[in-house]
Amino acid sequence: MKLLLMFFMLSGLGLFSQEVQIMGTVVDEQGIPLAGVNVLLEGTTNGTQTDFDGNYKLMARKGSVINFSYLGMKTMTVTVGSSNQIDITMTEDANTLEEVVLVGYGSVKKGDLTGSVASISSKVFEEQPVTQASEILQGRIAGVNVGTPSGKPGGNQVIRVRGANSINGNNAPLVVVDDLIGADFNTINPNNIESIQVLKDASATAIYGSRGANGVILVTTKKGRAGKTQITFDHFIRIQEVPNKVQVLDAVGYTTSANNRRRYAKYSQQTNDLTDFNYPTTEEILTPDETGNRSMTWLYYHPGAIEDARKGTLAIDWQDEIFRSAQMENYNLGVRGGSEEVTYSIDANYLNQEGLVINSDYEKFNLSSSIKAQANDRLKIGATALLVRENDKPVGEGSRGSLGVVSAALYALPVGLGVKYPETYDDPKYPFDEALVGRYFNHRGSFGGFGDSSPNGGGLINPVAAALEPEREILTTRNTLSSYLDYKIAEGLHLKVSGGAILSSSNNRQFFNELINGSSTRDGERTAYTSNSEENSWQNSNILTFNREFNKHSLGVTGLFEQQYTTTTGSSLAVQGFSNNTTGFNAIQAGEIVTAKSSFKEKRVILSYMGRINYGYDDRFLLTGSIRSDGSSVFGDNNKWGVFPSGALAWKLSNEKFLQDNANISNLKFRVSYGVTGNQAITPYQSLTQISTGGTGLDYPTNGSSLSLGSAFEKIANPDLKWEKTAQADIGLDMSLFNYRLNLTADYYHKRTSDLLSSRTLASQSGFSSVLQNVGEVENKGFEFLLDGTLITGDNFNWTAGVNLTFNKNKVLELSTPEEERIPLNSVMYLLKGQPLGSIYGYEYLGVWQLDEVDEAYGYGQIPGTAKIVDQNNDGVYDEQDKVFLGSANPDVSWGFNTAATYKGLSLNVQFQGSHGSEIFNAGAMGRFDMEDVGATGYRGKERWHPINQPDGYYSRVDYTGTINQTAARQNATKIFTRKDAWQSDIFVEDGSYIRLSNVTLGYQFSDVIASKIGVNGLKFFLSGQNLKLWTDYTGYDPELAASENDSVKGYELDGYPKARTFTLGVKVDF
Repeated sequence: MKLLLMFFMLSGLGLFSQEVQIMGTVVDEQGIPLAGVNVLLEGTTNGTQTDFDGNYKLMARKGSVINFSYLGMKTMTVTVGSSNQIDITMTEDANTLEEVVLVGYGSVKKGDLTGSVASISSKVFEEQPVTQASEILQGRIAGVNVGTPSGKPGGNQVIRVRGANSINGNNAPLVVVDDLIGADFNTINPNNIESIQVLKDASATAIYGSRGANGVILVTTKKGRAGKTQITFDHFIRIQEVPNKVQVLDAVGYTTSANNRRRYAKYSQQTNDLTDFNYPTTEEILTPDETGNRSMTWLYYHPGAIEDARKGTLAIDWQDEIFRSAQMENYNLGVRGGSEEVTYSIDANYLNQEGLVINSDYEKFNLSSSIKAQANDRLKIGATALLVRENDKPVGEGSRGSLGVVSAALYALPVGLGVKYPETYDDPKYPFDEALVGRYFNHRGSFGGFGDSSPNGGGLINPVAAALEPEREILTTRNTLSSYLDYKIAEGLHLKVSGGAILSSSNNRQFFNELINGSSTRDGERTAYTSNSEENSWQNSNILTFNREFNKHSLGVTGLFEQQYTTTTGSSLAVQGFSNNTTGFNAIQAGEIVTAKSSFKEKRVILSYMGRINYGYDDRFLLTGSIRSDGSSVFGDNNKWGVFPSGALAWKLSNEKFLQDNANISNLKFRVSYGVTGNQAITPYQSLTQISTGGTGLDYPTNGSSLSLGSAFEKIANPDLKWEKTAQADIGLDMSLFNYRLNLTADYYHKRTSDLLSSRTLASQSGFSSVLQNVGEVENKGFEFLLDGTLITGDNFNWTAGVNLTFNKNKVLELSTPEEERIPLNSVMYLLKGQPLGSIYGYEYLGVWQLDEVDEAYGYGQIPGTAKIVDQNNDGVYDEQDKVFLGSANPDVSWGFNTAATYKGLSLNVQFQGSHGSEIFNAGAMGRFDMEDVGATGYRGKERWHPINQPDGYYSRVDYTGTINQTAARQNATKIFTRKDAWQSDIFVEDGSYIRLSNVTLGYQFSDVIASKIGVNGLKFFLSGQNLKLWTDYTGYDPELAASENDSVKGYELDGYPKARTFTLGVKVDF
């Protein structure tokens, strides 16, 4: 009996411990199955991998521990319980040192980086709805500044990596998409981006040689993955609004200021009688002169007369007239799938955006696809295609004289009957004129179109007409095609051959009807303008790589031969003499007079050789060295080729014996690098002698009367023309603590760019106007810090945060010659030796001359009430020698703060970013303050000096004439210093510092159970706000509008198109 009982007990134990089959599915955070996940029974060699549907099966006992591991994901550990079904959702592990990052022509583990490289994963794009990839960079990467020079729909942003290097050339970073050089960053569908790497130091960028000086952005797009076909659809609708309005004078404030102008125009300056003025009566205001003009003499009048004449219908807020609440719609569709041998992906994006300014709209369609195949054990092949089509319908930007709508609205007088002359008007004091019904007008006495060329028009433009009347359309197409084959020659030895093409074209068409320069008495010329350009770039890269590990050594060798051939063609035509507006720019042949025509064709060829070595010893010491040689057709015969070397060392202190056992230090690495990169900052043929045709004075008579086209030498050849070169040193530290929960990256860099390409003016006796030479030097140096961490982690709640800081100091070390100190670019923006690019150079304003300072004022050509500035050299003369450096748009520090929290299915992402220590010259405010222009609507006019009403006014008095009509002052002054000269001062230099609440996104991911009930794999709703709050002392729309593609004039802001505040509601569905 005892033996029988023991037998049953042992049998029960055997049943208890017997293996059972565990099965399940492994997916990522979006619910997409993961193929190739390693599933291993802990403590054994028993394991398997998930199939292409993410499914696995494994024999295990209850109580056993199963580990799930996948590259780039956090390893998951699960204990087998009573259930045989174990499904796993793996989350991204961005901090793991095993993560693979691109470094250009190859990839390395994150832990083996020797250069300064920053990464952004697709998860960031998924958490923040954006329409341009550049938006996601803003405030997220130390050393990378993103500016918005225009808030127009579809407008590009300005990206700078570690400051600007070139005075005249391009300072934008090189963009490489799926190994294809020169792609357009902002045409990429953000939803199709898998990852972005930004290469910042020379050891990372020197492999791109003559194109790496400004940093490199590497973009990897999403590809197919083995498994069932996955379909993702997301859609959002966005409402856009103007965050703030620029403060200008209202009707009462404006007319009061205008009356003061008439006061100063009337009184006798000879006797300085500042009180002898009688306001005109209402009858005088409304009575036409002998020619029927209502107009010039009494164009400005006191508020009582206006109120009496207009009966409360006077005021117009032109900003309200041109701005609108605008809508944006964005649709994305992604399809991915394949087998273990072939994978594919297709992505489509459609964007339709209204602009904040009426009649400005933008539309973009983006279609991309990729396919990848494992042909056999040795050969991989793949191809990608991207089609982008844009339809941009812009309005005019810039000054009101160039039909800039925003500028026109800020200059337009805040008085009048409305945007157009009304159909009925019953005030007998102001006779109704049926001929003017429906015509745009700007102010009383100046009806018509955009402005009035007669004196009483004053150059004003009706902003609504400037927005609605011109027809503008820019159609752009960009096709990108690439393919590759990767052949395994032997173990560790691969040859990758790739080829691609970027084929782009642009068609710009504009038509201006007869209202251009039209008035109540005259129509302007109808004008059509069209331009076409096409650029085709072909690239071939051949890369041989060898990677091998032996004992404690690791070695990687890369060799490259690359060639790129680019052709650019274009033509333009301007025609006048259209009989009507029916066809507009669609039938340009209907015009009678060709007023301008041009065409061009350019070719550019680049050949490159590159070699790189990566060496590691004992996972402690890392060495990277590279050298690239580029040959370019655009440079002189004596300097066609340039050589760009680099080297870097890294020491993994955390792998040393004295730190290996420190559980708090997960990673500690010290980096140092040095390298030389280049910049091809010129167009083709600049090294050759250039001839101009058709210029003024070049045509000559033949046969006694007719003119033949003449030509003349313009630029002299320079066979020594060569690359701009940037030498950069970098010292960096990477540190991770507490199992990668806290991560710090710090860098100090020093860049010096020499041989800057600049045009030097030649003496007229030479027969040439200029020559392009390598002259000048610019320096950038600074610190970068990135600190991020996981503050809380748990089963239901997770919280992460990160902050980055950038301190960059830019300085011009040398201009065209060692002796040259400054080069003017406009009235206030200069290139100054010893100061940053984008320097503001002007006068220091002290206030105004008072009545008891008449004699001293006369000495400077001034009278009481006019500007008083600092006489820097005490020579008794106001002139150019009294200008000083007033600041620059380069900030002392820029920063970004990002935080994200999740609780079950709920997620919250918040981003702040800011910039401090920059100055902006508010050119729009300057123009609106000048009473010589009719549109003197600047709000600072309330603080003007007035001898009686405001004797302590800070700003100078209103004047009617451009110079001082003061005989005594003219006789005593060496130079007549005009009012406009005085405005080139620090009066309009404003603090460009700001703090911005850039983004708040709230999302909710429904559980798999709920999603499955409605027949989908995943469902998420999100609500987002962008540019929600701006804290700044700048009086324009936004200090970011001072950004510019030309860094030499960055900081000169002229009434830019505002950046929108937006509110977004969207949904994402996985099928």
